[in-house]
Amino acid sequence: MRPPAAAVLAYAAVAGVPEPWRLAAALLAGTVALASHGGKATGRVAVNASPEPFSNWAVSLGEDALAISLTWLAATHPMLALGLAIALTVAAVWVIVLFVRLLRGMKRRVFG
Repeated sequence: MRPPAAAVLAYAAVAGVPEPWRLAAALLAGTVALASHGGKATGRVAVNASPEPFSNWAVSLGEDALAISLTWLAATHPMLALGLAIALTVAAVWVIVLFVRLLRGMKRRVFG
């Protein structure tokens, strides 16, 4: 739900610009939201694999703190928030790449 919602929100937010720019904004926002969601989902798979509950609680609290902090930062220092959002998106893509490599390695070990 997040990627399409981000795309629609970005499309509506730039209503005063030509149509190609609106579509570009929607595609960019949807892509960033998809990378963010993919990174979060990948991280959750890794954390949920642990048998103890404390890491799950810590990750949930960390996610909430990060969301609140980024919202405050975006309202007070938008350029800094943009830089941080870009850095977090790159980190999320990196985590996804590592997870895919891990799955490929596991597939090779299991199926030869």
